[in-house]
Amino acid sequence: MKVVILGNTTNPITQKPNDPYSWFVKSFRDGFNHNNIECKLINYRKTGLLNIKRQLISYKPQYVFTHLSFHNNTYPIEQMLQTFSGLNKVHNIKFIHTCSDARRVDRYMGNLSESFHCALVGTYPLVENGRKAWKIPTYYTPYSAITQYNIAQPTNELSFNKL
Repeated sequence: MKVVILGNTTNPITQKPNDPYSWFVKSFRDGFNHNNIECKLINYRKTGLLNIKRQLISYKPQYVFTHLSFHNNTYPIEQMLQTFSGLNKVHNIKFIHTCSDARRVDRYMGNLSESFHCALVGTYPLVENGRKAWKIPTYYTPYSAITQYNIAQPTNELSFNKL
């Protein structure tokens, strides 16, 4: 299996690519690596949307986990949603929105059903608010739910085969 983490993957202190400071990027990447899932990092801030699209088509991941999808430093939301929707329909790439910040609402609370497969969020209020606004399955997944050296027993509902 191949996955991509699409987000802020450059450490702002060291300025080194693939040296993430984000706990999301760090913990997800480590979890994938420990479970022999091939993982590529793509930096939103340093990579244009067309280049991201080309890289995803070339790499052929099954899943893309997005980090800071709707941060005001990324791309126009509608353009990004259209790109993700097209990649999903043509290349069967599933996009998974993540938001583990302590918040009740995300930066974008519109319909994501054409572009995203599901969402993983870090607060209970965002589970309910996200499901209503985004119109996609939304799951509570705090950082502590990720194991470092082995994967927890999955439920059928959250199995990659079911996503």
